[in-house]
Amino acid sequence: MSDDIRLSTGFFTHHKTIKLERRFGLIGVKSLINLWMWTAQNRPTGILEGMTEEDLEIASAWPDIDRKLIPALVELHWLDVIDGVYHVHGWAENQPWIIGAGARKEKARKANAKRWGSEDVLPQASSEDTPRTPKRASEESPSPFPSFPKEKDISGGPAVPIDPKAFSGFVIYHQDGEMRINNRDLESWKSAYSHLDIPAQLQALSDWTRETREWTKKEAYHRTSAALRIKDDKARIYADEKSKDQAAQKDKKPMTTEERKRAEWLASGQAVN
Repeated sequence: MSDDIRLSTGFFTHHKTIKLERRFGLIGVKSLINLWMWTAQNRPTGILEGMTEEDLEIASAWPDIDRKLIPALVELHWLDVIDGVYHVHGWAENQPWIIGAGARKEKARKANAKRWGSEDVLPQASSEDTPRTPKRASEESPSPFPSFPKEKDISGGPAVPIDPKAFSGFVIYHQDGEMRINNRDLESWKSAYSHLDIPAQLQALSDWTRETREWTKKEAYHRTSAALRIKDDKARIYADEKSKDQAAQKDKKPMTTEERKRAEWLASGQAVN
């Protein structure tokens, strides 16, 4: 669960925000921010699966039941509807720190387990045993972007950090040309959609968009992110179902000889006769 969200300095002057305020007043803008905060705490992926229009109005603390807020948020592209499921528009791009929280927590847990040699038992230190050291300024607030891997230096020297703005090697094609994916977006998608092989998916999207040129320049980034999100949802659901099935098979007791004979008898159809 995250304690905060990122908000662009240009949010209140953005044309979509101005339109929202003109339609509903500042309470509409406040409700949108409430919805973002609720999403950060309860749906960190930005996917509002299982939620109805009424659920979203409750989550956003929308007070006016006579005026419909959610359809307006969809119309203004603050919300997307994909396969009947509400998604917060641009969540992965604008809130990468929130989406990557689970992966960072798991990484830290594994690092601690590796350090102490156990995943279950970690030494507990009391506050009296641990010297207090002041935090550096860089530790007070986390970076809004996930950390980037370091490029291995084959010469044996120190590792060189990868430039987040540098070209990742992947291209998405649109009606006006091409969109070059940078390392920041690549790492953000890897962190957000952990059930996918992101390089393979981007290559497939690159090949498809080269042939179709279906998307406009303005749509290319968000449509790419949405496509990855949908595929990751399906991969996650498949993995969960497979895990449940394997657990059920593991817990299933083998049939006795009598039970197996009875099952074969029933399957033969003789029981019906």
